[in-house]
Amino acid sequence: MSRLLLKFTLFLAFILTITSLAAGALGSTQPHNSVLSGFTEGCESQPSPCLYGILPGVTSIAFAQKQLEANGYKIYNTISDSPHFYFRGDAKTETCSDIQMSTRNDGTTVSAISLSGCKGIVLGDLSFLGFPEKIRQGYMKLGHYFVAEIAEANKLDRVRQWSPYSQINSVSMGKEMDLLGNSWHGFVPDWRYCQLEPSYVDCPQ
Repeated sequence: MSRLLLKFTLFLAFILTITSLAAGALGSTQPHNSVLSGFTEGCESQPSPCLYGILPGVTSIAFAQKQLEANGYKIYNTISDSPHFYFRGDAKTETCSDIQMSTRNDGTTVSAISLSGCKGIVLGDLSFLGFPEKIRQGYMKLGHYFVAEIAEANKLDRVRQWSPYSQINSVSMGKEMDLLGNSWHGFVPDWRYCQLEPSYVDCPQ
């Protein structure tokens, strides 16, 4: 009886291993969420951060405008004092609906990019951008170059609990980005953050 059980266990383990390998191979051939295509198109041989081949700190605003227009975005507003350039996607645009570009003081080189009006993106989709480092009231720093805003933060003063399925509202990217906040301790509830980080939002003082 024990020998039969051992054989069955080994057979089941073999089947599960094959299934896992097949699923992994299939998953590796699937594209990222189409909403995130801008992070890969034109960026295959470029360093991070990159969007449609646009590199903050390197790319001119003129080239950036051409790249965005080629992908369904049109400029609709500028603020010369800053200066900032605002783009909006058309009905066929699969990525975030609005893109804001900031430039250096010379007004010709892109310094930072913010994507907003994002739909269909969850926090887990952004894992390829970098490991979570800091959080603050609905914002999370991912690696050295990205900060994501959790959509739920628009409805609540703070996020009760982080999850890989938290909806993302916006993503900001720049050559070097920082976020004033608390260190990342994983997907744990607020009370655990209060134990680890007493200065975390709304922790009893």
